[in-house]
Amino acid sequence: MVVKINDKVNHDGKITTINQLDKEGIIEFKKTDNFASRITKTGFTTKYFADIKGTNTGWEIGKMAYLSRTGVEIKS
Repeated sequence: MVVKINDKVNHDGKITTINQLDKEGIIEFKKTDNFASRITKTGFTTKYFADIKGTNTGWEIGKMAYLSRTGVEIKS
């Protein structure tokens, strides 16, 4: 399930947002190109994540959220 940057999330028993966690400096944005998928013809798709730094714990986010947070140029 894709989570929006301003949706409420639970982190260590505290309700907050990914945006707030990012401001606190504990979020790392990641892109995974070879994520297994039965839906695509190739069997793989690209997914974007907002993970807690130093862990594999986090949330799936949308492409535009990832691009805007990482400073990557948005091309249409």
